[in-house]
Amino acid sequence: MPNKNGEKFLFNVHCFDEDFVKEVEEEIPPPPMFSQEELEAARHAAFTKGHAQALEEAKASRGQHLATVLETLSNDLAHLCSQEERREKLYEQEAVSLSLAIFSKLFPLYQEHYGFNELAETIKTVLSRHEGQKDITVYVHPDLVQGVEAFLTKIQRQDSGLSLCVTGDESLGPGATKIAWADGGAVRDSESMAGQIETLIKQALAARGAKVHDRQEDKRGEENGPGNTDSAPPAPDTGQARQDRPAPENQTGDGES
Repeated sequence: MPNKNGEKFLFNVHCFDEDFVKEVEEEIPPPPMFSQEELEAARHAAFTKGHAQALEEAKASRGQHLATVLETLSNDLAHLCSQEERREKLYEQEAVSLSLAIFSKLFPLYQEHYGFNELAETIKTVLSRHEGQKDITVYVHPDLVQGVEAFLTKIQRQDSGLSLCVTGDESLGPGATKIAWADGGAVRDSESMAGQIETLIKQALAARGAKVHDRQEDKRGEENGPGNTDSAPPAPDTGQARQDRPAPENQTGDGES
């Protein structure tokens, strides 16, 4: 039997309890309606917001990329500077090592070909500076006595009052000489000077951590013998004469007491 509202009476959807309250279905409101102007305004606001957000993200991304590039550049520059410093030290070490090798090879050859001329020129220079001295003794290696005597004969002819005596000294090297007179003397020792130069070069290499080995020094050590450790030549026995160190400009030194 239909009810007052014209609905069919169905037992499965009706309850006869006294406290039953029929649930009323909520009506779904109709969808909101927007005008074209409102839609355009919302679209514009969304676009503006999205554009601003994109700009911020791009800015942050560029900043992060720039920071990464700067960090990489800083590390690369530090590595480059370190490598350049190593290269500079290596080149300096190679240059000094090459200088030592060249000097060690050339000095014996120079001494062999020009040692006597240098020795004679040194003796001549010292004698010219002390023309007032009449008794002068020249000490040289025994193998050079004859050659030095022949050279000094020419000088002695110019000063008949000059007395020159050439004496052999085994302790002197081929390029060394000692000149003594009554109140002074002079010394020239090219071997000692060469040793000092080599020592300075080796010290420069040692300061850079390089290992050096002087074959010329070993050779001189073998020639001098295992028991001879004193490289400085002994002073001539001239009574009142004293020996002075050679002057840097001409490898000679003299003094008067």
